[in-house]
Amino acid sequence: VVFGVGVEQGIILAIVASILEIIRRAYSPKDFVVVRDADGTPSYLAAEPGAQSAPGLVVFRFDAEMFYANASRFCDDVKALVDGAPDPVRWVLLDAASLTDVDYSAGIQLKDLAGFFSARGIHLGLVRADDDLIATLTTYEVLGEDSEVTTYSTMDAGLAAFQADQGASR
Repeated sequence: VVFGVGVEQGIILAIVASILEIIRRAYSPKDFVVVRDADGTPSYLAAEPGAQSAPGLVVFRFDAEMFYANASRFCDDVKALVDGAPDPVRWVLLDAASLTDVDYSAGIQLKDLAGFFSARGIHLGLVRADDDLIATLTTYEVLGEDSEVTTYSTMDAGLAAFQADQGASR
């Protein structure tokens, strides 16, 4: 466009293309199931039904901020992973390292997801969430005293709680 039409038109086209790419990434971000290798190194598998982190556990990572336009997809993807897991899922850990913000609509959907899982006897945990995200989710009553969601500061802490629960339920 710069060579054929002009510099200004090329700049305008680049800006429009960048904005469209940002919208596409926010609406349809990548999501993963996190698994640990034998040496403890995390690997990221495509979040598809049939993927699980361990028998009875799904660790889900969503690489975008949650907002009204992608919150339903987030919830649908997590439910599909739970329903499609080869073993009955008892724990879902949401890896929140890449979640920097959640808007009100997404907060409501996350709270509904926690209730849905709780009714099915599935523990929902949030790992590696920063303080700002925890404050936001507390404001939306996703986290707090009456919450069905547990927070873990590290992935190791979440996995240790899962393993302790599995040992107690045997």
